[in-house]
Parts: sequence; structure tokens; C-alpha cells
Amino acid sequence: MLSREKGQYEWHQLSDAFDPSKLSTLVPIIRGGYHTSSDNSRKRVYIAKGRLGNGTVQCGYVYQGICARLCYDGQAIDVQDYSILVLSQSNAYAARVMVGNYTTENHWIHVKPAAHYSSLIYLPQQTQIVPRVALALNSLDIGYDYTIGEAHVRVRAYPQNVSKESFICNSEAWEDTRLFNTSIDWAAIEDPTWRCGVFKLTDVVEYDWVNGVKSLHNHRIVFPTRFDFPPLVFVAFSHIDIWGHWSLRTYATNVDHAGFNISIVKGEQKYYDDEPATVLGSASITWIAIPNWGYFGENPYMRDVESRRRALEDGTGMSSSASSLGGLRKLFVGLNSIHMSSKKNLRLTVSTSGVTHIGMDWKIEKWGDTSVENLNAGASYPCC
Repeated sequence: MLSREKGQYEWHQLSDAFDPSKLSTLVPIIRGGYHTSSDNSRKRVYIAKGRLGNGTVQCGYVYQGICARLCYDGQAIDVQDYSILVLSQSNAYAARVMVGNYTTENHWIHVKPAAHYSSLIYLPQQTQIVPRVALALNSLDIGYDYTIGEAHVRVRAYPQNVSKESFICNSEAWEDTRLFNTSIDWAAIEDPTWRCGVFKLTDVVEYDWVNGVKSLHNHRIVFPTRFDFPPLVFVAFSHIDIWGHWSLRTYATNVDHAGFNISIVKGEQKYYDDEPATVLGSASITWIAIPNWGYFGENPYMRDVESRRRALEDGTGMSSSASSLGGLRKLFVGLNSIHMSSKKNLRLTVSTSGVTHIGMDWKIEKWGDTSVENLNAGASYPCC
């Protein structure tokens, strides 16, 4: 059963074996379930229709690699020319998602504690409505205070003055934290089928600036409106407040039509005996829920990448999924875990390059005098 008004759908004509990349930016409507091939690979099944040899028009289904199969008189009949049901491109559901990056370029000698950086970001295109803006930290350069023998990681990113043309992107530290530089990925979301928000730990636990707070497990986030199918959920830090050993991660579980569980967990393991345990003051998590029905191909691609390398090495890798990435992708990347020694400066970044329709290269690295026994960090990215 279709859940939207009739005018929000249209038929798109195709021929020969179905390939999601042929749809470009069109969003096909799934029929429900998957087809499992002989090699045990699963392919999403979509709604299709076509004309039979007797002249009648029948509905059926299609998935990647086959022509449409129409249901008639108890049989499944293949047809070479067919149409697939998609969301109409003439209504609000054709709205966009634009992504970009804001990076500061400060000289360390001029940086003072509790620095605040901001920039006016102009959107590539004016939107029809005021978009929702999501921010995620993907690079941190925070100074170690040798006079006190530790460093508090206190950094947050947030938008201001969001309009159809622009917004102000802010990154700031507070108290004694020296934030030399940071990099923030942003997403301006006009598409009403996407859900997004910021979960603040202090909304559910009381801030304790001396002892910190306990880890949070399985706090339920409820979507403003339900999805037709369980969405893909992206989570990343937009605000971190920790001291002692730098070890913190966040993740989403139990995703369904109505919501998901979010966890914020501080690490228990330390690299050095004289290093204090992780103290969690607060954190905020940016989350984005994307309909799992097909953007730029079979489905939006969401994945976590993680680096676990010995000291003085960087984490690198290649992530690819030819069936999922479809057309050229826009990437929104954010850190979702760190696990590093607090003995030196915290300099950590995640980056991507070589993005094509079949995959990309990714890198999680530290630089400068950052001292780690193991480089352990993670990031998440949706391809939009």
C-alpha cells in the first residue's frame, strides 16, 4: 500500500535489464523485501508495470539485473520495455541535500584558550524552504597544556542564522581548552523525507564538572514522524567534553520505523598507568536518518570506518560498493569514536578522496607530536 498522495508518484520508462544507476537522482519505490540470488546476494525489489502481448497493462516487479516481471494469470512474464514507479520530481520530495566543509586555518602561536571561530557559509543553491543544517566534527587539533600536565577536550560545533541562502558555522572551545584548528562537515537538508537532530547528553543527565557523568546506553530517539521502512541512521560528534584519557564513542542500534537507540560510551582502558581515567563531562551527537528506498541507485550508502594501527602509523583504506554507490556521491563525514593517549596534543582527522561511482579512498590519521600507543578512531559517512 502506498502511503503518499497520488500526485507524489510518477512512472519512469526503462528498457532491458534494470540498473539503478539509470535512474540518476530519481527515487524508486520499493515493492517490499529482497530477491536473493544464487550467490546469496540480496537485491532490492521495486514496483514496475508494462504491457503484455495481448495489449493489457499489468503491474509487477523488477530488481537489478533483470527486465520487469509482470504478474498475469498466475504466471510471472518478463517484458523488455517497462516503467518503474518513482517519487515525482515536480513536488517537494525532489528537494535537495547539499553538503560541504568548514575548516579553520589558524597559526598555533596566535591561538588562545576558549577560542571561537565562525564563518558565513553560502549554499551552492538557494533552497525553496529554510533547510535544516547538521554539523559533524571530522578534524580536531587541540593543544596539550604542559603547565598542568593534561588537556581538556572541550569543543563544539553549531549553526546559526540559517536561511535559504546561507548560515553561520561556529566552532568553539571553552575554559582552558586551546582549539588550534578544526574541520566540520555540514549538510543542509531540504528533503522532508530525511529526519535529523542533535541529541545532547545533558538533556537526560545532570552535568557534573568534577566527577563527570556515566556512559549512556540505549537511550531511545523517536522520529517526529514514522518511516515507511527502517531508515539508515548516521551518528557523529558535534560536541565533546572529556578529560583524563581521551576515549569516547557513540553508535546507533535497534533502528526501526519509529526511532533508534543511541549510546555514548567512555573507554575504560588506559595506555599508561599514570594516565587518569576518562571523565565524560558532556557530548552532543548529530544524527541523520535517511529513507532506505533508493537515492542515487539502489539505496543510500552508510558505513562506519575504523582505524586500529600501531604508533606513528595512519589508518588508511578503500571503501567500495559498486551496487550501492550508483552515481557520483556527496559525502558527509564525522568522527564517532576516539581512543588515544592524552600525553600530547590531540591531532586527529578523517578525510576522503577519489570519490567515484564505485567507491572512495578514506583516511583517519594523526599528525605532529600526537602520542599514541595505538591509533584508534572511527568515522561514519552517508553518501547522499
